[in-house]
Parts: sequence; C-alpha cells; structure tokens
Amino acid sequence: MVLRRTEQLEKQCLILKTANANLDKALSEHRQTNSELRQSESRFRLILESAGEGILSLDKNGFCTFVNQSALTMLGYSRDEILGEDFESKLERTGAIEESWLPNPLEDCLNQSNIEIFSRKDGSCFLVECLSYPIELNGLTNNSVLVFRDVTASQMQIRNLAYQASHDPLTGLINRSEFERRLIRVLSSMHSDEKEHVLCFLDLDHFKDINDAYGHAAGDHVLSSFSRLLTSKIRQRDTLARLGGDEFVLLLERTTLDQAYTIANELCASVENMRLSWANGEFSVSVSIGISSLAHADGEFANVLCHADSACYEAKKKGRNQIYAFNYHDNYLESPMLNS
Repeated sequence: MVLRRTEQLEKQCLILKTANANLDKALSEHRQTNSELRQSESRFRLILESAGEGILSLDKNGFCTFVNQSALTMLGYSRDEILGEDFESKLERTGAIEESWLPNPLEDCLNQSNIEIFSRKDGSCFLVECLSYPIELNGLTNNSVLVFRDVTASQMQIRNLAYQASHDPLTGLINRSEFERRLIRVLSSMHSDEKEHVLCFLDLDHFKDINDAYGHAAGDHVLSSFSRLLTSKIRQRDTLARLGGDEFVLLLERTTLDQAYTIANELCASVENMRLSWANGEFSVSVSIGISSLAHADGEFANVLCHADSACYEAKKKGRNQIYAFNYHDNYLESPMLNS
C-alpha cells in the first residue's frame, strides 16, 4: 500500500518536473521571442529614423502616432509638438493643389505621388513629393503612413530648364518654338472661335549698321530696350516673341485688322521716339511691321509666318518705318496706312 502510494507520488513529481521544464522552456522561448521582437522593432525604428524621407504614421482620425527625424527636420517641429496632434491642422497646408491632399487618410490613401506645398513651423513653405499608404490589419484599415521628401530644389531646376527652353535669354521674351506652339493653338481653335486674330512681324531698321558702328554689346542693348518698350505697350493678352536676331513677332488675339493697324502705328511711333545712349552717344531706331490676319490662314505655322514676313519685307523695301499688310484674297501686299 505504502509502496503503491510512493510510486504514484513519484509519477506525479515526474509530471510536475516535466511540466515545470516545459513551462521554463516556454517562458524562455517567450522571453527570447520578446527580445527578438524588441530588437526587430529597434532595428525597424532605426531604419525609419535614418531614412532621408519624412515618414509619419497617422491613426484613423489623422492624428500622428509616429514621426521620424527627417520629417521633424523638414517641418521644423519637435517630436512632442507632432505626436498625438492632428497632422493636417498642424501643417497649416497652403498647397498649390486646391483639393485636400489628405481628406481621409484611411479611405483615400492612393499609392500615387503628388506634388504639394507644405508649411513649416516658422510659416515658410516648401515643395514636397508625397505618397500615402493605408495599413490594413484583419481586413480593417486603422492607420496610414505618409512619406514625403523635399523637392523644392529639383522642381525649381525643372522650372528653370522649362523657362530656358521656351524663352530668349537676352530679352526674356518667349522664343520661336514656344511662339509656334501658342500660334498653332490659336490656329487650331479658329474654326470654333469666331474672334479675329492678327499676326505682326517686326524687324528693326538699320540694326546691322548699329552693330557695325557700336559693336554687338550695343546691339544687345538695343534689342533689350526694344523688347522692354514693346512689352510695356502691348496688352496682357498679346504674345510677343523674339524669333532671332532683330526679328520679332506679335500675336494680337481677338483683334480686328483695323485695330491691329492702330496698335502697330502706336508701336512704330513709340520706337521712333525711343532714345538710346551708348558710348557717350545717343541714337534712335525705327521698326518696320508686316501684319497678316489669321481669318483666312490655312492653319500652317510656316505659311502664316511667311505672309507676315513678306509684308514686313515690303515695308522695309518701301522706305522702312512703315506698316504693310498681306491680302489673302488677292495674294498681294497693301499699305493702307503709313506711319507718319
């Protein structure tokens, strides 16, 4: 009896020892797992903190639950000023894109890049490229991640390159290629638009003589002064461009031929009255203008330009400082009004 009882106690002790060993093993594995999780989380946070992009985690209400150092540096806030705060209101966004970029961080998180304007704590603004991603857990979206980077410098470089590609470096006027693009747009809308448009071709008189007498620097001064004068005289809707050398074109949108004559005469008079100083001397210039209505144009840029150019050539051949028009009906040149 005692022997049987002893055997039972020994078996129970063995079971308890085994259970205790298993529990110790489970606890050890749990501690190891927790340690690995903490290490993994620490490595992950280190990666996020080391990232050059700004990274924020937002809850379903748009409140910030995580922010890395790059985001804090770009925005100018401390971590305590961002965490737990409504990020959009804290940002005081003044974006160029009118629609709210984050109307609902969970329901409208599209994996696409957008260029936005963010505001710093000091009120200054900078351009960012940002993306937002939803975070799903058990089929529910409860958080979102916003990633952004400062693209102010690159965007400015893109804008500068675009400006250089479309503008004349000396005068700041648009160049031939950009003018061609705009004129083609007007020509393509001629069928649906009942408004009249007129193209003017302008050529400075005796410009080569100025270059030969005073040098190319003086010639550049004349071209710049001429451009500034014309820009100050034309309307906001008009388009002035430099084709090259001393040749300029002026597109007068929503303008009749009679109105174009009046404008051209005013420009001729203004140029004639302009006095230019160079090398302790003073001289004046004049301009010849050829005009061509787009009402009967065939829609080809080269042909439209050629007609206005031909009229300008005729004005120069007839004595310069004059205005000639191209007549589409009879395909000849006429001078209904001379500048006097």
